[in-house]
Amino acid sequence: MSAFLLIVFLLFGKIHAVVFILLIISSYKLTDYYVWTSNNPGKSFTCWPNLIVFFDVTKNIKSEIRQKQGANCNYIHKNPWIHLMVSKNLDSALDEFCRLCLRDHIYPWLSTITHDDTFVYETKHVFRYLLATIIRRLQNVDINAFIVERFLPLIFQTCDRYIHTRDKYSANDSVDFLRKMYKDDLHLAMYNRQTEIRYLKQIILDVMPIITPKFITDCKVSRHLLCELFVCQILLDGIDTICQPNVLNRLFHLYFTTAIQRRQQATIISNPIQPVNSSVEVLSQFCAMNRILHKNQLVLDLTDVMNEKELMNQFSCVLDRHGSIGLLSIYLSLSDVLNEIPLASDILVRKKLYQRLKHIDDLYLNPINYNSYIVISNPSNDQDTLIDEIKHLIYYDLEPSIADDDDDKNASNDLKKNFNVQQTFTLLSRFHCRIYELIEEKYQREFLTSDEHFLYICGQRMDSPDYRLREKTNTNGNMNKPGSSKHYTTTSYQEMEEKDDLHLKCPDDTTSVCSSTSLDERDLSTWQIRIDHAEELRENLNTNSKYCAYIIEIHRFESTNDSPLIQHDEKPHWIVARRYQDFYLLEQKLTEFHGIFSDARLPPKRSTTIARDLKFLESIKHDLQHFLQHLLSKPTLRNSELLYNFLTQPDDFTLPNGEIILAKVFKVVPRRLRIEKGQDLEPFLLSLLNFIEPTKAKATQPSPIFNDIIEEKLQNSMYGNNANITEPFFEPMTEDTANHSCEEIDSTYNHLVFIIKQVFSASPLLIHFLNLFYVPLKNTFDTFFTHFVETRMDEILSNDENIIDIIHALRDAIFPDVAQEKEPTDMVNFEDVIASAEEFIPNMIKRIIGEANVQNGLQILLQHFQDPLLNKQLFYLILDEVLFELFPELRLQFSASRSSTMATIIALFFCVTYLYAQQQCEQSVNVARFDCYSDDGPTQERCEARKCCWRSPVDETNMTKKYLDGFRDINVPYCYYPKDFPTYTVTSNEETDFGQRIRIVKTQTTYMPHDILDLTVDFIYETQQRFRIRIYDSVYRRYEVPLQVPVVEKKVNMTDYEVNFSEKPFAILVTRKSTGVVLFDSSVAPLIFADQYIKFSTRLSSPLVYGLGEHKQALLINVTNEWKRLTFWARDVGPQPNTNLYGSHPFHINLEVNKTGQTNVHGQFFLNSNAMDVDLQPLPALTYTTIGGIIDLYIFTGPTVQDVIEQYWDIVGKPTMPPFWSIGFHLCRWGYLSIENLTAVMKRMHDADFPYDVQWTDIDVMSSKLDFTYDIKNFHGLPELVRTLQSNGKHYVNIIDPAISSTQPSGSYPPYDDGISHGVFITKHNSTEPIIGEVWPGATAFPDFTNPKTIDWWVRAAAAFHEIVPFDGMWIDMNEPSNFVDGSHDGCTMNNLDNPPFTPHVLGGNLTSKTLCPSAQQYLSQHYNLHNMYGYFEAQASNIALATIRKKRPFVLTRSSFAGSGKFTAHWTGDNGASFEDLYSSIPTILSFNMFGITHVGADICGFGGDTTEELCAKDQDPASFSWEAQQIMKQALLMRYSLIPFWYTLHHKASMRSQTIVQPLFFEYSNDENTYNIDQQFLIGSALLVSPNLVSGSNTVHAYIPQDVWYEFPSGVQLRTVGQFIDLNTPIQKINVHVRGGFIIPMQIPGDNLILGRGNPFVLLVALSQTGNASGSLFWDDGDAIDSIETKTYNYFEFILTSSNVLTINPLVTNYRDSVMALGMVKVLGLNKTVTNVNVNGKVYSSFLYNSPDDVLLVYGLDLNMLTSSSQTIEWITL
Repeated sequence: MSAFLLIVFLLFGKIHAVVFILLIISSYKLTDYYVWTSNNPGKSFTCWPNLIVFFDVTKNIKSEIRQKQGANCNYIHKNPWIHLMVSKNLDSALDEFCRLCLRDHIYPWLSTITHDDTFVYETKHVFRYLLATIIRRLQNVDINAFIVERFLPLIFQTCDRYIHTRDKYSANDSVDFLRKMYKDDLHLAMYNRQTEIRYLKQIILDVMPIITPKFITDCKVSRHLLCELFVCQILLDGIDTICQPNVLNRLFHLYFTTAIQRRQQATIISNPIQPVNSSVEVLSQFCAMNRILHKNQLVLDLTDVMNEKELMNQFSCVLDRHGSIGLLSIYLSLSDVLNEIPLASDILVRKKLYQRLKHIDDLYLNPINYNSYIVISNPSNDQDTLIDEIKHLIYYDLEPSIADDDDDKNASNDLKKNFNVQQTFTLLSRFHCRIYELIEEKYQREFLTSDEHFLYICGQRMDSPDYRLREKTNTNGNMNKPGSSKHYTTTSYQEMEEKDDLHLKCPDDTTSVCSSTSLDERDLSTWQIRIDHAEELRENLNTNSKYCAYIIEIHRFESTNDSPLIQHDEKPHWIVARRYQDFYLLEQKLTEFHGIFSDARLPPKRSTTIARDLKFLESIKHDLQHFLQHLLSKPTLRNSELLYNFLTQPDDFTLPNGEIILAKVFKVVPRRLRIEKGQDLEPFLLSLLNFIEPTKAKATQPSPIFNDIIEEKLQNSMYGNNANITEPFFEPMTEDTANHSCEEIDSTYNHLVFIIKQVFSASPLLIHFLNLFYVPLKNTFDTFFTHFVETRMDEILSNDENIIDIIHALRDAIFPDVAQEKEPTDMVNFEDVIASAEEFIPNMIKRIIGEANVQNGLQILLQHFQDPLLNKQLFYLILDEVLFELFPELRLQFSASRSSTMATIIALFFCVTYLYAQQQCEQSVNVARFDCYSDDGPTQERCEARKCCWRSPVDETNMTKKYLDGFRDINVPYCYYPKDFPTYTVTSNEETDFGQRIRIVKTQTTYMPHDILDLTVDFIYETQQRFRIRIYDSVYRRYEVPLQVPVVEKKVNMTDYEVNFSEKPFAILVTRKSTGVVLFDSSVAPLIFADQYIKFSTRLSSPLVYGLGEHKQALLINVTNEWKRLTFWARDVGPQPNTNLYGSHPFHINLEVNKTGQTNVHGQFFLNSNAMDVDLQPLPALTYTTIGGIIDLYIFTGPTVQDVIEQYWDIVGKPTMPPFWSIGFHLCRWGYLSIENLTAVMKRMHDADFPYDVQWTDIDVMSSKLDFTYDIKNFHGLPELVRTLQSNGKHYVNIIDPAISSTQPSGSYPPYDDGISHGVFITKHNSTEPIIGEVWPGATAFPDFTNPKTIDWWVRAAAAFHEIVPFDGMWIDMNEPSNFVDGSHDGCTMNNLDNPPFTPHVLGGNLTSKTLCPSAQQYLSQHYNLHNMYGYFEAQASNIALATIRKKRPFVLTRSSFAGSGKFTAHWTGDNGASFEDLYSSIPTILSFNMFGITHVGADICGFGGDTTEELCAKDQDPASFSWEAQQIMKQALLMRYSLIPFWYTLHHKASMRSQTIVQPLFFEYSNDENTYNIDQQFLIGSALLVSPNLVSGSNTVHAYIPQDVWYEFPSGVQLRTVGQFIDLNTPIQKINVHVRGGFIIPMQIPGDNLILGRGNPFVLLVALSQTGNASGSLFWDDGDAIDSIETKTYNYFEFILTSSNVLTINPLVTNYRDSVMALGMVKVLGLNKTVTNVNVNGKVYSSFLYNSPDDVLLVYGLDLNMLTSSSQTIEWITL
C-alpha cells in the first residue's frame, strides 16, 4: 500500500492523491449493493491497477472440457439436445413458451392446409433442435465480454446519436426523425416492410443449415416451408410485439422493480440457498410422443427391425442421417461380445474381447474422433460413470489380463486369475442396455416417422404408367398369357389406387400390404439376366422420336437352389429397356460407392453417334451381359438399391439429384400419402408450388397462403412501412454531424460523462471535477463497471429463476392474454417506468446531480423507447451483433449483401474496442505487416470480417543502413494480422526416436472454411545439417507429395542447428548453433491450416534469396527494395515476369551475412505440389500459401552453398548422367515442312563445316499432329534419313506431346485404342470416362503417368514407333499439361476442387485456365494435387521407355518440371523470344535450374518467338543460315565449346555422383564477396571458367566483375592484372569473354565433326597456375551411352596434379574402359613467369615445347602420350 500511495503522490501531488483515495472509497460506497458477494468463500481475488476484483474459482474445469469435447462431435451436432440438461422448472418455462408459439403462430396457419399431427411433431422437433443448438452455441460465447464489448457500446452509441439528433430536429415525425438520426447507417431491414421480410428470410435461410437437421435443410420443400413459418408466423410477429413501446415499458419496469427488490434482499440474505431441482433434457416433454404414430398402421417393433435385413438397412440410413449410426454398430458388437463372455476364462477369448471393446472405445468413445464420437454418459451428471467404468474394464482389467511379457509373467498370471467374468458380464450388460435404450429412442422418434418406415409399410410412391414393354410378346409368347405374373416393379397409378382401397378395408392387425414381397426378391444373387437384343423404341406415345435400347430379361430364382421360384405355375420374370449410356452411368455410381470391380468392367465408351447404331450395340451385347452377371454375383451388391433400380425401374434409369420438383410431387402422390400425411394435402402443395415456382403459376390460381397472411399483417401494423424508403437512400452529413462523428468515445466512463453533461445537466463544477481526475476515475469506473456487469450476468445465469423470470417476461409481453399475474405491471405506462427508474438510481447520485436533473434525464433517455421505429432499428442492430456472435459463419455471407450495415456494425465494434485494437494492430514499420487478405479485391469490410487489422501504410523514414538504399514501400498490405489472431497452442509434447512429436490445437476457426483445429507437428532431426518439420491433420490422412525421400527413423546425435518452440501461441524457432542466426522463425505470423488453405511464414536471415522457380526473374530475389509474390502452378505460357511458368521448385537459398564478415548459407525446401503463392517482404520474411497437402519443410544448414545444394539433392535426387552425344550442338526448328527442306538444312550445316550432333523435328513432322506418327507424304523418307544420320555418328530426337487424339476412327490409332482398353487416361471427376481437352490434333485425352499401367502403355507406344523411326531421345512438350480449352470440352464441376475458396494468383485467374480441371481423377490423387507433377511423371515414364527400348542411357528433354525432375530429364527454358532481354534472362534461369538439380539445361538459341538477327545469333550461336562472316563467328564459338567437351562431361559426372553444380553463379565460389551477390550476367562453368557475355545490342564492351583471384584469358592465356573490381572488357562481336581461374587443370580435346567421330582425337590439358604455382583437375571418360558404366566400373578416371615443383602428374585412378583411344597430345601451362629451359616427360628429355615469355605461357606439343597406362605419368619443366 505504501508503494501504491508513493506512486499516486508522484503522479498527482498531495491534494490530488487525497481526493483520489477518497474517490475510490466513495466508489466502493456507491456500488456496495452489488459487491456483497466478495464475502463468498468460494471466490478469490486478484489485484487490478485501481481496485480489487473478485472472481469465481469454483468452476469445474474437467466438466467444461468434457462438455466441449462432446459439443464438437458429429453425434451432438445432429442431436444437439443430447445430455443438454436443464432444470425441470426451466424446461417447463421453455415448454410453455414454445407451446404458445405453436398455438398462436403455427396451428392457425397449419389448420388451413393439413390436419396431420405428424407434421406438428416434426415442427416440434425443429423447435427443439433450434433451441438446443442456440444453447450449445451460447455455452461457447463469452457473454460477459459480449455485453461489455458489443451490446453496451451499441446502446451508448445509440444514446449519443439520439441526444444529438433530438437537440437539432423535432421528433414529431417518427419516420423523418429516424432518417435524420441514422442517415446512411439505417439498417437495411428498416428501409421498408418488404426489405424487412427479405432480410429476415435471408437470415433464416443462412442459418437454416445450422439450426435445423440436415435432412430438412437438404429438402427444398421443407427449407422454404420453415423459412416461411419462422419469418411470417414467428419472427415478424415477435419483433413487432417486442418493439412496441408498451411492451418495452413493461420490460423496463419489470427490470427496475426486480433490481430494487434484489438490492434490498442482498442486504439481508448474504448466501441465498438454491432449491434443489432435478434436471431433464431440454424440451424433452415438449417433444414427447403421447401416442403411437401411424395408429392406423402396423407399428413394427425394434426387434423386428433387427431381424429383417432390408429393414435394418433402412433403419441404418435413418440413424446415419441423425449421426447415430455408431449406436447400432456398438449394439451389434456388444451382442457378439456378450455371447462370448462366458468363455472369457480363455486368454484367446479375452484378447478378442479386448480388441473389439478397444475398437469401440477408439472409434466411438474417444472425443478426438469427432465424426464418430457418441456422448453416451451425461457430462452434467457426475453419478453417470458408465463410460468410465467401461474404459477401466478395457485398460485396467482386460488389457493386463492378456499381457504375455515374460518379465511380468507372475503378475500377469495373478491378473488372469483375478479377472472377474461375472462382473464383466454385468457391466457390459448395463452398457448393452444403455445402448439399446438410446437406439429405441431413435427408433420411436426418428424411424417410425421417417419415409423409410412409411415406404416399407405402404409401398413406393410412384406414378408409373404401364410400361410399354409389358405388352411386348417375347419369342415364347409367355408375356400375354392370362396367368402371367405381374410385373411387381411397374406398379401403375391405377394399381396403386386399387391397393389404397384394399388397404382401407384391411384390419389394423394386417401384417403388411406388401407382405407378398419378401426379402428374397431383393436378394440379387438369386437373379439371372439375359440381354435379348437391341431395338429402336419410341421416346413416348405422343412423338415419333426414337432411341436405341437393350431389351433385358430378368429371372428370379430361389436362393436355395437353381430352379426358378414358382408362383401360380409361372416363373417370375420381367423385362426392362436400358440405353447404352445407362450402363456407364451405373458403372460410374457403383465405382463411387464400392470402388472398381476388376472383373466387372465395361468396354471403352464410344461416342453418342456410334451408340445409335444397332449393329454396334449388338456387337457388344455379350460384354454388357457379362458386366451385369458379374455384378449380380458380388456379395457387396446383393442388396444394392442402385443395381435393383437399374434392373426393375420401368422408366429411364436416372439418379436423384437432391432437388424436389413440386409439380411432379403433386401429380404422382398416391392417395395413401394423402390419407396418412394430411387429408388436405392438395392446398398445402398448391401453396408451396405457388411460392417456390411462381413463374409457372397460372393467373387463375389463388395467391399463396403465406402472401395473404403477410399482407394482412402489414396493413394492420403500427410500424407503417418502416422508414418508407423505396430507393437507394443516402443523406450527406452536415458539418455538425460530421464533427460529432469524429468524436471518439472509447470507454464507458466517457459515455457516462457525456450523458451526465448532456442529458442530466450536471453542474460545471462536477464536469470539471470529472475531467480533472480523468485518468484515475476512468480506469476505476471502467473496471468497476466491467466487474459489475460480469457479476450481474454470473448471478443471472447461475440462477435458473432469473432465466425463468426473463422467459415469463417475454411470454407476458408477447402473449399478454396468458400473463399469470394481472397486476399493474401488466398495464404500466411511461410515468410508471420513470418512477421505477428514479427509485433504481442510488440516492447519492441523485444528491450529486440533483433529483430534478435525474428525473429530466431519465425522461429524455427513456423517451427513445416510446418510438416503435427507433426501437425496431435498435433491435436489428442488436440482432446483427447477437447473430454474428452465435453464428460466426454469417459474417462472410453478409459482407456482400449488407455491406453498409456491416460497416456500421464493425465501426461500432471498432469504436468500443478501440484501445485494445490499437494495441493489437500497432505496427511501427510497414515491413512487419503480414498480408491477411492476399485474395483479389481487399476492402476494409472484408478484412475486418476476417478479424484482421485495416490500416493505411505507416508514413515512415527508412533507417536501415545495409542493403536498403533506394527502399520503396510498395505493395504494403492494408489488411494484416493482429497480434492476437487465433492460432494454435501446444497440448502435448513427447520425445520420439526421430525427434519430437507435438500436438497443437486451436478452439477458434479462422476465415477459411474447413479449418483444421487439431494438428500434429513432427520435428525430425535427420542429419547434422538437415532438419525436417512436418505438420499434418491429427485425425484424417491428407494428400502428401508422392516423391521418394529418405525416411529417417533415428534422431541424429549432433546437429549444427538448435530447435525451440513456444507453446502459446505455437511457433517454431530454428537457429544456427555457431552464430545464433535465425534459420526459421514462424512467430512472425499466425499459422493457418484449413482443408484448402495452408499459410505459414518465416523470418529470413537476410533479404538475399535465390531460387523459388520457375519464374522469369533476376537470380537474386532481393526483397530489400520491394515486396514480391511468386506463384507456383505449371502453365503453358512464354516466359514473362510476374507469372507462373512451366515448373514448380519451392526451394530457396538464403545468405547469412554476420558481423564477422563470414557468410554462411542455408536453404529451405517446401515439399508441396499444390498451387501455391510465396510472398516475400522486406522485414525480411517469406510466407507460403498453398491450397492442399501438408506442411513438409526441410531446412538445410550448409554452411556453404555447395553444402546446401548437396543436402537438397540428397532429398530430391541427383541429376541424371546424360549421354555423351547430348552435350553437343542440337539443331531444331518448327516449320521444316518437308523432308527436302530438312535435308537441305543438314547439308548446309555439313558444307559449312559446323560441328553438330543432334537433329530434332517438331510437330510439323507428325501426321495430323498425332503422337508416334510421321507424315508419310511430306516426310516420306524420314526413317531412312534418321538411320543415315546415326551411321554418321549423329542422333535424332523427335517431339512427343502427352495429349493423345481421341477422335480417330476406332482401330486406326493404336495409342488411343490401347490406352482406352487399359484405362490409362485421366478421367472426369467421379467418372470412368476420360476427360477430353484440346491440343494440336484436336480433341485429346491425357495419359495418367502416375498409373503403373500407363508406363507400360507408354513404353509400348514408343517402342512401336521406334521400330519405324529409330529415335534416340524424346522431347516432351506441352506437359504442364497444356490445354487449348479451360478444363475440358465439357467444362468443369462447381465443386471445391475446381473452385477452391482461395486461388493463388495464377495466370488466367483460375486453376482451370488452359489446363485440365483440377477435379479430374488420376491414379494417385486428384489432378488438383498432382498438376505440378505432371511433367515429372511423364519424364520418369519417358526415361523408362528409352532405357527399355534402346538399352542405352536415356535422353529426355522436358518443358514442365518439379523438384527432382533432374533424375530423369534435361530441361529447356521454353518459348523464349528473339531478344537481348531473353538472352540475358536465360542466364539466371539456367543458374537457378542448376540449383534445382537439373544441370542439363539450356535455352532456344536465337529465341523461339519473333524474328532473330545475325548479331543476336552470333552472340548466342545459330546454324549456317546467315552470312559468311556470321558463320565464322558462330563456328568459332562452337569449336570453343566442343574443345571443352571433356571438361563438360566430367562436370556432368561430378553433378550426378557428387552433387556439384555445372553452371553456377559467382557467389557460389566467392560467398564472402558482396559484389558477387547480385551478378547474373556472368557465370562460372564448374569452378574454373568465368564467362562474361555481351548482352547489350550494339555494344563492344562488357562491364564485368573479376573476383579477387588469379585469372587468365581464354584461349590466349594472358593473365588479368586487375582483379577484385568491375572492369570494362573489350568485346567485339566475334569475341566471347572466357577466363580461366588459376589453380585448375582443364581437360580438353581436339574437336571432330561431331562428338562420336571426335572421341578418338588427342586430349589437351590446360593448366592454369594459382598464386602459389599449384593446380589440379580431373577427367571422367566412358563409352558415353552405357546405363551401368558406374556400377560395372567400365570407365576411366584421371586425376591431374601440379605442384609448386613444376611437376604435372597424371594419375589413372580407374582405366577399365579401353574401347576408345585416349592419347594426350598437348599441355598448355598458363602463368609460368619464369623462362623454361627443359621439359622432361616420364623422366626423359622432351624437346617439343615452346615458351612465350611475354604471355608467360608454356606449350608442350606433339606428345601422343597413352593415358591408359596403369601407372602415373609425369611432365616436368625446368626454369631459370
